[in-house]
Amino acid sequence: MRIVPHPIRRRVHDESGYTLIFAIVVMFVSSLLITAALASTSGDIHLTRTYTSQQKAYFAAQAGIQVYEYHLSVEPNYWLSCPKTSSTVAVPGTTEETYKYETMPSSSQTTCKANEQLTIVESASSANGTFRIKSIGESGGVKRSIVATLKHPGFLNYVFLSNYEVEDPATLPEEPKECAHYLKEREKLGVTSKCPGVPFVPGDQINGPFHTNDATSICVGGGEGGAAPVFGRNSKDKIEMNEGKYGYQFDALCEKTPNPTMNGTYSENGETLTPPPTDEELLKQATPEYTFDGRTVIELKKTKLEVWTAKKPGGEEKAFPSNGIIYVENEGSCGVKYSPFKGDVDYGKERATCGDVYVKGEYTASLTIGSAEDVIVIGNIETEHESSGKPTGVATLGLIAENFVRVFHPVKCNLSSCKNERSATEPGGTCEEVNQEPKEGPPEEWGWSGFGAKSGWGSQKNLTIDAAILSTDHSFIVDNFLCGTSLGTLTVWGAIAQNFRGRVCCAKTIKPGSGYSKDYNYDERLKTIQPPSFLTPTATGGWTIERETEGLPD
Repeated sequence: MRIVPHPIRRRVHDESGYTLIFAIVVMFVSSLLITAALASTSGDIHLTRTYTSQQKAYFAAQAGIQVYEYHLSVEPNYWLSCPKTSSTVAVPGTTEETYKYETMPSSSQTTCKANEQLTIVESASSANGTFRIKSIGESGGVKRSIVATLKHPGFLNYVFLSNYEVEDPATLPEEPKECAHYLKEREKLGVTSKCPGVPFVPGDQINGPFHTNDATSICVGGGEGGAAPVFGRNSKDKIEMNEGKYGYQFDALCEKTPNPTMNGTYSENGETLTPPPTDEELLKQATPEYTFDGRTVIELKKTKLEVWTAKKPGGEEKAFPSNGIIYVENEGSCGVKYSPFKGDVDYGKERATCGDVYVKGEYTASLTIGSAEDVIVIGNIETEHESSGKPTGVATLGLIAENFVRVFHPVKCNLSSCKNERSATEPGGTCEEVNQEPKEGPPEEWGWSGFGAKSGWGSQKNLTIDAAILSTDHSFIVDNFLCGTSLGTLTVWGAIAQNFRGRVCCAKTIKPGSGYSKDYNYDERLKTIQPPSFLTPTATGGWTIERETEGLPD
C-alpha cells in the first residue's frame, strides 16, 4: 500500500525558511556590531585627538614659562617691567601650538605697574617676596593655563648682606666717587687705599647665612693666638662672598691669610643682590597709614606707639597702623649731611627738618618704619623672646632708611679726633661718653644736649635690636664709632642689608677699642613671617620657580 506524505507534515520537515530567517538575523546583529565598533572607534579617535591637543596645550604653556625664565636669566630686572606678550606666540618647531604670558599683579593690587615693585611682589603672609606669572598654551582649539610662583634669595634670607664691602664713601674724608665697584675693579682703578674695606674681626659672630656681591676683608688676629671671626652656624648656612676674601691690609696685627672660622658652606658664586636705590615705594605704593614730617621720635609700647614731633612736642599715643607701615618724610629740605666723625655737631637742631626717625621700645605686632633720611636706634628694640634672646611669636619689625640706619652714640670729645681728619691707622682721641640713666618721654630740648643728656639716649652698651634692617643707599653704622670706649656687644636678631659697609667698631681690631663687637643672629621666622611691605632686591638672577598650579584659561 502506497503512503502519500501529508502536505502539512512535508511543510514541517522543510527547513529552507528558517535558514533564511537565521541568515537575516545574523546579518542584522553583525551590522549592529560593526556600527557599534565604528562608533566606538570614531569616539576613541576623537578622544585621542582631544587628549593630544590637551597635552600639546599644556606643554605650550610650559614653553611660555620657560621663555619668561630665559628673559630673567638674561636681564635680571625683566620682571620689573610687568612683561607680557602682545599676542600669541608660536612654539618653535610646531605649526599649531601657541602660548602667551603675563606678569600678574600682587594679591593686594588690581594692575601690574612697571617699575613699581609693590604692585608685583607679594608683601603679605607666607607668600611675601614672591610674584606670579600666568602662561596660556593653546593647541587644536584647546587651552590650558599655568600659574607659576617665583621666589628669589632676597634680603631676608640672610643675616647679613652687602653690595659693596667698602666703607661708605659718604663717611670718608674726601667722599671718593670710585668706591662703587667690586674689589677686582677697585684694584684695576688703583683706589683700594682710598676706598678701604671694613674687616670682620675676632669676636665677630655672624650666626646665619651671609652674602656679599663683593670680596670680604678678614682680620685673623695674630696678637690673639690666631683668633678669627666666625661665619655661619652649620653647613646649611650659605656663606657667599662673590669675589672671595682677603686679609685686612691696614692693621699689622691682622694676618695676611684670611682664614675665618667657617661653620657654613662657603662659595664664591652667589647671585647679585642689589638694594633698590630708594625706599620711596613704601610711601608711594604701600600707602603708609601714618606719615610724619621732619624729626620724629617713636617709642614702641607693644601694640601702641608714643610719637613726638615738632608739631606734637608733648607726644601722643597711637595704635599700631592697621597696614603696619609708618613713613617719615623731609619737611622741606634737609641740608645738613650726617657724618660719624663730627662728635659735637648738633644734629638734633640742625637736622630738625630732615626725615629722621628715632626708635626704641618693645613690639608685639608687626611693623615697618621707613625714612627718607635716617633711622636712628636710641635704645633696645625687642619683641617676645626666649631666655637666649631668640625672638618668638609672630611680630616682626622692618627698619628701612634711604640713607643710614644708625646706632645712636653721642660723645663729647677732642674734635680733632672726631672730625674727618683721618689716616689709614685711624686717629685716637679722648672722648667722653654721654651716659645717662634712661628717662621716660622725649627730650625737653630738641638739640644735641636734649637727645643726649636730658633724654637718657646716651651711650648704649650691649645693645639688642630685633629687626630686619635695610639701608637702600648707604649703610648700617654706629655714630662716632672711633670715639669713646668699648660699648660691648651689638646683638641683632634679624637681618641686615646695606649698599655699603658701615662701621660699628674701631679699626685697631685686636686691641680693645671703641664701638661694638658684632653678634648677628638670623631670625628664622623671616622666611615666612616678614615685616609689612619689606622691599626686595631690584637686580637678581636668582628668581626660581617655587611652584606651578594649573588654573583656568581666560
